[in-house]
Amino acid sequence: MFVAPPGYQPVYNPCIPYLGPIYGGLRCGMSIYVQGVVPHHATRFHMNLQCTQMEGCDIGFHISPCFRGWDKVVFNHFQGDRWGSEEKTHHMPFRKGEIFEMVIIVDQECYEVRVNGEHFHRFNHRMPVESLNFLQISGDITIQTINVIGGGIPAGGYPGAQMGGGYPGGMGGGTEVIVGGGMGGGTEVIVGGGMGGGTEVIVGGGMGGGTEVVVGGAGGYPGGPAGYPGGQGGYPGGPGGYPGVPGGYPGGYPGGQGGYPGGQGGYPNEIGGGMAGQGYYPGGAGGYPGANLPIMGDQPIYNPAVPYSSMIPGGMSHKKTVIIRGMIPIGANRFSINFLVGGSRDIAFHMTFRVREREVVRNSMINQIWGAEEREYTVNPLQEGQFFDMSIRCGHLKFSVFVNGQHMCNFFHRFQRYQQIEIMEVDGDIQLSYIHF
Repeated sequence: MFVAPPGYQPVYNPCIPYLGPIYGGLRCGMSIYVQGVVPHHATRFHMNLQCTQMEGCDIGFHISPCFRGWDKVVFNHFQGDRWGSEEKTHHMPFRKGEIFEMVIIVDQECYEVRVNGEHFHRFNHRMPVESLNFLQISGDITIQTINVIGGGIPAGGYPGAQMGGGYPGGMGGGTEVIVGGGMGGGTEVIVGGGMGGGTEVIVGGGMGGGTEVVVGGAGGYPGGPAGYPGGQGGYPGGPGGYPGVPGGYPGGYPGGQGGYPGGQGGYPNEIGGGMAGQGYYPGGAGGYPGANLPIMGDQPIYNPAVPYSSMIPGGMSHKKTVIIRGMIPIGANRFSINFLVGGSRDIAFHMTFRVREREVVRNSMINQIWGAEEREYTVNPLQEGQFFDMSIRCGHLKFSVFVNGQHMCNFFHRFQRYQQIEIMEVDGDIQLSYIHF
């Protein structure tokens, strides 16, 4: 199972209305990525960055596209039971019946809003961003992906860590133990009480081989309803949101109402999820599941051109995660991702996605010689016209590849000194939304 590293909080196919935590709170340098579809019948929807989960709480940033009459997008804040002065524009970047991508970048002075790769609006801070802990979405909208990016692990850890908590559903964190063995070899054992967490043990073995054993209980992100409380809501009043329409990727991540499989997740003082929420975020032992993973950088590279080539900040390292978010255009044939060794230009890990044949080919090229191809995979949700979220994680034994939260394939190291991998390249029929190291 995929465990998100600190600085990356993905949510796939949430139900609307949606209310979810920003773990550790919002901070400058972070950004929130939202990808969804505006239904043909849409009249309005809104997104709030707010202080608590309670109805009527303060809202630091509010955006509300309205499609009635003369289209407009309204920005505002809500504090002390009062709305502030509106900022609005009649330039409407959202289109009924069409997919959109929106990024809210938290700068020192303002929120910068980008829609479909283009700058849209700047909204100056009216409240301290550190006071904002929840994202709320409601109205006529279908959301396929939400990613809270940047921030790392806050001081004092994530909520519930002091009480054996962490993410709802008991996703264990874990430790790592390495005993004997040569470089990259041995046995990898993951034992945990939740999804993707637990203890990693690498024991003995020579260079290259290895066995992986995963033992763990159920768990996960909250699988139960996570909607905004009912009653009066919206902007600046009236009935709270509309029921959401399930959507998203083919073969999307299994689970309940908008999340990883697990119990009835729940926020503080609510019933359900993990340890029944006695005033903290429920969860199993181990705290935040990705706490032993390297922290992601604050800001991704948004909308890079293809072909893309970049140095990997700090080079490749154990447990480092590279995230590629993009879309496969209609009519696409294939695209490839390469991880190269600095100096020699050996390709330590090569992936080609043959879209029409629905094949995922992995290989390496060392000393100018291609190795044996590998074609097996667990699942391949990549299709023309679909967005995807790919996470590539480097371990002592292998690379693990996840798409939309689902495990796709592994590639055991053929170039054992993976710390010398310094370059990543992306080429072919692909539109990149962002790359995050």
